[in-house]
Amino acid sequence: MKQIDKDLLCQRPPHDFARAPRSLERHRKHWKANELRNWLLYYSLPLLENKLTPRYLHHFSLLVCAIHILLRSELTEIQIKAAETMLTDFYVMLPELYGINGCTLNAHCLTHLAHYVRLWGPLWTQSLFGFESMNGHVSMLHSKRKLAEQLIFSIDVAHTVGMLSNQLAKVENVDTVEFLKPMSSLSQKRSNMTNISTGVYSIGPLSKVSLSEDEQLMIKGKGIVQFAVLFLMYVEVWPSTNIYFDSSFSSDQTI
Repeated sequence: MKQIDKDLLCQRPPHDFARAPRSLERHRKHWKANELRNWLLYYSLPLLENKLTPRYLHHFSLLVCAIHILLRSELTEIQIKAAETMLTDFYVMLPELYGINGCTLNAHCLTHLAHYVRLWGPLWTQSLFGFESMNGHVSMLHSKRKLAEQLIFSIDVAHTVGMLSNQLAKVENVDTVEFLKPMSSLSQKRSNMTNISTGVYSIGPLSKVSLSEDEQLMIKGKGIVQFAVLFLMYVEVWPSTNIYFDSSFSSDQTI
């Protein structure tokens, strides 16, 4: 376990992963759903190779491969059937490898995944991650009546004002912009963010950097003759909806 934990913490996932890996030994009971998903789909098989006996590794790989297949954007009946066979074999082997207590209700439900993929499409179309990410909008509800209508209206207003926030900042007075901020994407501004220009923020501290000779030549190649050699650098920049990272940003840092 210690070696698996050490190898896991050495992983540097791409920035579209919401979280860097956390310790199996210390934090497994507190892992979020997307951490469990990342473990199943991306980290587990490479890290468990040569750690589990071939029989146990093969058994676990049945689950991983079947879920990968059922998450594809397009599926054929042959692929669904292959995944269904893998999940059935995975369930059938559970009592032999882990005892009868391993045959839980959740494990049994795996054998029905292929059926529901046939009915409703790939697993990602049935994912609850999208719903979970909207939990913050529950604060938009102000009474116990007509909950759906309240939620739809509030989300629509937030999205519309968010898209118009930059344009409004150019034409409306300061008081109006400040009033609209809580309803727009600007409400996401954090204490470690600095406003660079309209709708653009830096995240974190500034650092002084000197341009290398190659960087200076590149600037001169653009026809710019006079420029400063010493710059203030932002590691992260947030222009309203996307966050851009400098190459010096490490994936084990938090935003």
